[in-house]
Amino acid sequence: MPVLIEIFNFAAIETLLVGIPESAGLLVFGIGLVLTAVLIRRLLGRSSQPKTEEKLGKKV
Repeated sequence: MPVLIEIFNFAAIETLLVGIPESAGLLVFGIGLVLTAVLIRRLLGRSSQPKTEEKLGKKV
């Protein structure tokens, strides 16, 4: 029975997506692609930053 519900949900989503024009779909896809690239850049940028402060020339 749960499989039948999933099939109905998939069919409903597919019906909604068919009504969207191709240009709008490409626009949404492009925006999603740009946002994904920005998020990846931010994640990679954080890992390359030094985690400790450098104290050159200072004696503690």
